[in-house]
Amino acid sequence: MTSRIVALGLSEVVDPPDEIRLGIGHERVDGKAPFTSRDDVRAPVGERRDRDDPRFGADPVGHGGRSDLGAGPDKNDAEGTLALDRAADEEPVPRLEDVQRQERPGEQNGAEREQRQQFAHATERYSGARAKRSTRAGARPAVISVVLHGELQQFGAKRREVDGAGKSAREIVTSLGIPAAETAAYVVNGEQVDDAAVLRDGDTLELLPAMTGGESEGALAGIRVVDLTWALAGPYCTLMLADHGADVVKVEIPGVGDESREWAPPHIKGVSAYYLAVNRNKRSVTSDLKHPDGKRILERLVEKADVVVENFSPGVLARLGFPDERLRSMNRRAVICHISGFGQDGPGRAWAAYDLVVQGMGGIMSLTGEPGREPVMVGVPQADMVGGMFAAFAIVAALEARHRTGEGQVIDATMIGGQVALLSRQAARYFADGTVPRPEGNMHASIVPYQTFRAADGFVNVCCANNALFERLCRALDLEDLLEDSRFADNPSRVKHRDALVPRIEARIATLPKAEVVRKLREANVPVGPISDLREVFSDPVVRHLGLIAEVDHPVAGRFKAPGIPVRLSGTPGSVRRYPPLLGEHTDEVLAEIGYSLDEIAKLRTDGAI
Repeated sequence: MTSRIVALGLSEVVDPPDEIRLGIGHERVDGKAPFTSRDDVRAPVGERRDRDDPRFGADPVGHGGRSDLGAGPDKNDAEGTLALDRAADEEPVPRLEDVQRQERPGEQNGAEREQRQQFAHATERYSGARAKRSTRAGARPAVISVVLHGELQQFGAKRREVDGAGKSAREIVTSLGIPAAETAAYVVNGEQVDDAAVLRDGDTLELLPAMTGGESEGALAGIRVVDLTWALAGPYCTLMLADHGADVVKVEIPGVGDESREWAPPHIKGVSAYYLAVNRNKRSVTSDLKHPDGKRILERLVEKADVVVENFSPGVLARLGFPDERLRSMNRRAVICHISGFGQDGPGRAWAAYDLVVQGMGGIMSLTGEPGREPVMVGVPQADMVGGMFAAFAIVAALEARHRTGEGQVIDATMIGGQVALLSRQAARYFADGTVPRPEGNMHASIVPYQTFRAADGFVNVCCANNALFERLCRALDLEDLLEDSRFADNPSRVKHRDALVPRIEARIATLPKAEVVRKLREANVPVGPISDLREVFSDPVVRHLGLIAEVDHPVAGRFKAPGIPVRLSGTPGSVRRYPPLLGEHTDEVLAEIGYSLDEIAKLRTDGAI
């Protein structure tokens, strides 16, 4: 019997009834043969933990602590549940807020899931040979806690205590009357395990439901997108559409594909990490758009499409034989979106555009960095990503307009447009009095204190935009004497006397670890946060709670992680249903859908059209 590995984002903790749905990989596919997809599953929600019960505290590393999916009691709990007794020598599990105070929680959170599972199965807790039920005369029943998530709650109370120690996870599920096919994964004390894992007294077993067809549909389910994009701005746009249910067909050059497939290192087992990051939930078709038969394939795709997206240099698609007028004549309902650096017409039409170039031209770099120093680019390719985000927004707006007009329209989305939109308050300053803003470092020109401070072991950001917050800050940091100084009585005064005020706050914060600064100011309800590196970001309980880590199985790269879906919709949640496709993986499948026979597909391949 073949086994299936379920790729689940177990890093999230989500409040009911919201769900984060993450997909498993498909079978390894022969690029020249028809493909058979594999069923999807999702990692459903957990519940917000009862903060007063240490049994449900977060384990920052995820090795043997109580689950981060949490299982706080609520109105659906079974009545009369037994208390979970903890072994006498078992240390209490830290609560979620305690994890936030640690300097670098979850050091191993970035390790491969395989390593974590090896750890789990190497411990006595998961060993069938050593997991034993108490047999002492008069001993109480060996009890475990079972938590049902998502649709599994149709089989009973969300949380219950059962006499299940010494049994395997599979046996417990069977005893509860839950069909095995309904369970996607088993989580014991925060670790995903296989169904043969044996439970011990006091363990918590969480059961995650398999994805069911209709309810896995996102807000854009049924929307068909022809994706002619490459690199980042375009693929990020279509990623957003795909994450919310659109059927995105990525059309690529035979034998070459999206150039980001070659952008490495870093790579994962030879697959570009860059490509993996922005191409999930898509299907890949290869078609040579310079070949007559390749053009006919695109024609058929456009005829059935709701959206066509491209980010070639302006004019390229028209030169291939597909100007806007022809695309519109083929399908009046299709929304056609062009993404470029500087527009489809005008003086910048022919200029090459990459992220760094557009960050500079859009003004963002002139505002970023330390005063008097050279301009600094933002640390992520935000010009590409913001351009793609605005394009996705425009597409959805055009689809909504189609409900009224019955027709699609043409969108001209630009990277430079996204950059100018981000100028926001800095543009407002310029338009107000003609002053050209310059880099200000990590401080605010109009609010004090509103900046980065160095703590004893790192950095924190503190923001006090009004007098009430400033007063709380001073009391929390034992700087009450500042409240008696007329120079700091209100924000205009604090701005005027910045040079006198900031050094006092700097000196105090420098004596404290950043976790202590954050704790003190959060307790005082002062806006504050640590500056986190990526290890800390992806270990942060808030990030895990919101399901912002997606984990997917890929037939070549194996199991990999990427940022999850950043928004949660209560009725039509986004989901990760497909791994980033192999080049041409779905060519036969998609061509069959648009009317090609197997013989015709074989001839197209022989003729070099696909």
